[in-house]
Amino acid sequence: MGKEEVSLGDRAGNAQSKVLVIVIITATCFTQSLWTSQRELIVQSVSVPPLDWPSSWYGYLSAVYFGATGLALLILVPCMRRLLPPTLDPDVIVLVIALVCGAACGVWTGLAIYAVSSWQIFGSFVIGALGPASNSPLRSMLSRCVGDESQGKVLAVQSVLENLAKVLGPMLHTAVYVSSLAVSPSLVYYVMAGETVLLLPAVAWISRNSRQLSIQL
Repeated sequence: MGKEEVSLGDRAGNAQSKVLVIVIITATCFTQSLWTSQRELIVQSVSVPPLDWPSSWYGYLSAVYFGATGLALLILVPCMRRLLPPTLDPDVIVLVIALVCGAACGVWTGLAIYAVSSWQIFGSFVIGALGPASNSPLRSMLSRCVGDESQGKVLAVQSVLENLAKVLGPMLHTAVYVSSLAVSPSLVYYVMAGETVLLLPAVAWISRNSRQLSIQL
């Protein structure tokens, strides 16, 4: 194969593209682990005091989650992409909105548990409905950073690591939740909101470097 061997950054052929791909894959894994942890911990939190929901309410909670997320992905995200001016990168805008909604969901859920307010728990899934929308723009950014020949390989690696993050993320955040129960059952949600906010500088870096990469290409 020699020089024709496909590498992670074959589109640009330099270290910048390789780092960009690694950062995007890391951000994807991080966001997916956060959304999965958030959903599973909310279900876990409502099953114990101070909320201690009856088991029949879990079905309503799942219905709200899947309904709100489905509407966001099928209607809100396509509408946003259509309405955004062409001077803005729709992937970046959708990604930032998804992260802000995810962080707001964490803060809202923490306040709901602190106030022992069940209706606010339902509202948390509505607020965080756009959180899972972060996956699509990250995949789009990733596909622009690699050549056609290696897109399948890179996306396959991303999918494997993403599924692994969905397992490890909830395990780590559950450990934080259990260890912080004596302090506050809301603490883990504030931690996850903070982790989500920390991704915003990474998005700015990805946006700037992907534009530079496009100019070079």
